[in-house]
Amino acid sequence: MISPRELRIGNLVRCIVHLPIGYNRPSMIVARISEINENSVETNKGIYRYRDIAPIFLTENILINSGGNKVSDKEISFKDKNKIPTSEDFSVVIDSDKFYLNSKDYKDLSVNIESVHQFQNIYYDLKGKEINIILT
Repeated sequence: MISPRELRIGNLVRCIVHLPIGYNRPSMIVARISEINENSVETNKGIYRYRDIAPIFLTENILINSGGNKVSDKEISFKDKNKIPTSEDFSVVIDSDKFYLNSKDYKDLSVNIESVHQFQNIYYDLKGKEINIILT
């Protein structure tokens, strides 16, 4: 389950699809949130209760495929190419399979980023625009 306070329109999440009795397990699908309600979220795949949505865990491949530039084994940069560095530029530091925000403006702040929707929210807050997440 993800807290409704963490979500915003455009976030990618996993949704549990409950199967008829007799099937071993429910399946999980990836969906994009289109509306946030008091007890549920609407997505491009249907309406789901909060207890039926889960985060998509962040990976190095997702960061790189979504526009990150691998600076080193421990850092992936998100800055606009061919532009003078700005306060919107940031990088994600990789430490023991965990991801942390690294920004000039937030030197003393260590933000652990565990999931795709958290990364989407941070990217939007810092850059003022959406990021095109590529999961594969």
